[in-house]
Amino acid sequence: MNLERSKKGGPSESEFRAYVVQLIINGDADGALELLSRHFKIIPPELSVGLPKGHRKGVSGLYTGGDHTIHVFNSDVLQQPFTILHEFY
Repeated sequence: MNLERSKKGGPSESEFRAYVVQLIINGDADGALELLSRHFKIIPPELSVGLPKGHRKGVSGLYTGGDHTIHVFNSDVLQQPFTILHEFY
């Protein structure tokens, strides 16, 4: 899917969303976050495996605004669209 087309000839919103989810499931969470960041015109967050101290109980991911980083519990979480997208938004 070519998502670099102009807005008039570009993908629909549902195609864009499906492509982002597909990227995450296929293990390219960094690419998905880069694409979303360009779409929303924001700085892309970093990804980090491992949670900060004090946030390890019952949490699969969290966003820290100070360093613009999405932290995930383990590398398996990097392929879970719900967690990655939840922490992005």
